Amino acid sequence: MAYDNRGVFRQVFGVLGLIFGFFFVIGSIFVVVAWFVWGSAQEFARDGVDVMGRVEKRWESTRECKDDNSTVTRTCTDFNVGYSYEVGGKRLHGSGTTGYDTYAGLEEGSPIKLRYLASDPGNVATSFSAETVDASGGMGIVALIFGGLGGIFALIGGGGLVWLIRRALQARRVRMTGVARGAVVVAQEETSVTVNDRRMWRILWKDDAGSLGQSRGRAREDLPVAGERITVYADPTGRLPAVWEGDSGTR
Repeated sequence: MAYDNRGVFRQVFGVLGLIFGFFFVIGSIFVVVAWFVWGSAQEFARDGVDVMGRVEKRWESTRECKDDNSTVTRTCTDFNVGYSYEVGGKRLHGSGTTGYDTYAGLEEGSPIKLRYLASDPGNVATSFSAETVDASGGMGIVALIFGGLGGIFALIGGGGLVWLIRRALQARRVRMTGVARGAVVVAQEETSVTVNDRRMWRILWKDDAGSLGQSRGRAREDLPVAGERITVYADPTGRLPAVWEGDSGTR
């Protein structure tokens, strides 16, 4: 029975490769976003101007929301604060949301400290406190969060892709330069890997030279059964494991 040979591209960009690729792309996007947010945070810290403002109104609003890892919809409450502040004799207005404890401690007319960009007074940030306001406009921590998550995702994805590419190239080299040997499938073995809700299996073989080996995981129906004759390729240097013909192509 002939089995579909998997070349380098198919070995790398199988289900696992697509997962690693997704992690790398998302991580890279997060890092780029963090870079731009960090630039804005530095601008706020460098060119921001502190000013005292006043609470004009407070109101609550509701919206539908879901808890993390939950499909149950519930009603969430947002605590909103409208405020005003003065720049160059002109009164400006803004609003934002805060936590319940801060919201409950505010009243109409309460003083709050704000920070705005000198070049864009409408770009303002506040912690709804009369004493302090974040020098970066609250964007520094956002940049660190995005950058940290992005770095982790990119490392996982990029490292996984490098590992898959290296493994596929090694298999290709063995396939092209190795010694073809007949082998007998000793058993099919279930792995611990599940892809698309399907458990992956592998074959164990013994070649005509008496050496043992195993295939990579794939669906059980795509594997030869115990007792079937197959062809494997052995590394002439003995440094790399033998590969089954169905696990590697020449492209």
